[in-house]
Amino acid sequence: MGDVLGVAEVANALSQPLCKLIEAVCAGCGKLYEPIHVRRMAKAKAEELRVIAEAVYKNGDIPIGHQEGIVLIDSQDVQSLAQRAAGRVKYQELTKQINIESIVRDAAVELQQEENVPDTPVDNDWMMRFFDYASGVSDEDVQKTWARVLAGEIKQPGSFSLRTVDVLRFLSKRDAVLFQKVNEMAILSSRGPILYSDGNILQSNGIDVYDIISLADAGLLSAESLVQSIYIEDDKKVSLHNEKYVCLIKGNSACKNSTIKYGFYSFSRAGRELRCILDFNSSLESFLQIVRDVKHKNSGFSYSVHEVSSQFENTWNYNPYDLLKD
Repeated sequence: MGDVLGVAEVANALSQPLCKLIEAVCAGCGKLYEPIHVRRMAKAKAEELRVIAEAVYKNGDIPIGHQEGIVLIDSQDVQSLAQRAAGRVKYQELTKQINIESIVRDAAVELQQEENVPDTPVDNDWMMRFFDYASGVSDEDVQKTWARVLAGEIKQPGSFSLRTVDVLRFLSKRDAVLFQKVNEMAILSSRGPILYSDGNILQSNGIDVYDIISLADAGLLSAESLVQSIYIEDDKKVSLHNEKYVCLIKGNSACKNSTIKYGFYSFSRAGRELRCILDFNSSLESFLQIVRDVKHKNSGFSYSVHEVSSQFENTWNYNPYDLLKD
């Protein structure tokens, strides 16, 4: 850690976000910047095991040999057993420390472009649980995900709930890749991000019902398909959109039906929070598939799709060219 952030003596030379990162990590991990502390703890544990082993060794009643298929511990092997146990403890603790420092280093990189972050401290309980779980993460790609969560919490405390940290703990690499794919075809609504639930469209994008169940089990999606209803007026209205494209839908006064409906899967709170740290490109192809399917199932309206140039709150600026005509 010292080669990236430096030690406490140079903390004043760091940016305010990195100083806050150091303070939060120290609160959550205690001796993070003193790897030797971990080695001392492992050494103390080894000494404890050595004393226990010595007591067992001196006990003449200790079972010896092999009997009825059960291997019994020979007293001569107790000391080497204790040494192996101590080595295992030491190895595990050092591995945990390496994992933590890798995540903190990646979080520091995420924060380098930030000039300031809120002074609001990160909750200590949150930090302790975060590092308790993160210490067991050795995969470099997964570590980067944890680092982004940590950086996000430093930038805005409360961005990630403890439930989200729990979800992240058990998130497999396969589900993480699948979640990335789901977000590329997600649309946005007043409910937040949602996944269009038409089975044929999902299938054509490499997502089947078992994937939905898997993401639901992982705590990222709801497995129950709901129905969204949108009232459409005579004027064009942005009714479907994602980060890059909008669908304008205009009603027809001659049409008795003034509401469009479609099915969707909702994102859980953890899914919404973790979505914010993903790098993904919203898919035009899947968005056009969704709009065409909505159009097919909700006739009597006019539809057009446009690329977004800028967006602020509920105001969109977009290219006038209609991509739905391609």
